[in-house]
Amino acid sequence: MLNKVIPHVGAPDPLSWLAFTLLGNWYICLHGWIPANPVNPMWSISVEEQFYIAIPLIVYFGRRFGLKVVSSMLLIVSYVMVIWYAWKGWHGFSSQWTNSLVQFQFFSAGTLLSLMLKGRTPNWHPVFRALGILAGIVCSFTASVYLGVQADTPSSTVLQALLGWILVLAGTILFFISLLGTPTRFLPKPVVYLGRISYGLYLFHQFVYTLIFDRGNAQLDRLSTSLHLAGWSGAVGTVLTFCIAVLMAHLSYHFYEKPFLKLKRKFTFVPSRD
Repeated sequence: MLNKVIPHVGAPDPLSWLAFTLLGNWYICLHGWIPANPVNPMWSISVEEQFYIAIPLIVYFGRRFGLKVVSSMLLIVSYVMVIWYAWKGWHGFSSQWTNSLVQFQFFSAGTLLSLMLKGRTPNWHPVFRALGILAGIVCSFTASVYLGVQADTPSSTVLQALLGWILVLAGTILFFISLLGTPTRFLPKPVVYLGRISYGLYLFHQFVYTLIFDRGNAQLDRLSTSLHLAGWSGAVGTVLTFCIAVLMAHLSYHFYEKPFLKLKRKFTFVPSRD
């Protein structure tokens, strides 16, 4: 439908329309990224949908023990896939980043961590929280720069891939633990709100970027000139992209996400900070 209004900004064909309702990440695994198309970020929604379809069934039939067993098995499967990708070797696009079996390591680790914490939050001194965040950055930097773990263009040996993905997971856990339960006085309200609408920002940023820098490139140059900022159209476009993406994420959060968050409270045991 979106392609009818603004050409080439929606899913390009009926197969991808159908795929992105649940299996968008597997569509990208098979066909690669859709060139310059804002629908690409929706691959991660597909991974989440697959997890959220499976997890209630696991909890219902397996309870806590089954959840631990399945999560542990999925961790093993994830690293088997990581080793397989590195062993096979990829030149150019690799489907590793959008493969559900690779991404499920984060869901599995989060599930196991949740079971271990049992609703508790770390009561850490701010200094230790800052050190944890710094350690998380070091883990991610080392994995990317020195071990070749780089989204869908990896360049790792088998050992590098295994160590690199372990560091990525460790860094993710460190970020989460270090921020979990942080007193609100240490968190600026604008930053907290951007975090609250961050998924909308992630989903809309490429769409807005495409409209401004691709479809509206000529208009952007004219706007920059009218603001006496000729030659700074890139900076003007970046600010404009950010502001419009924030506005869209804000509207999406209040009119689309919030009703579902309110509905979720009827079924949740641990309230989220929505």
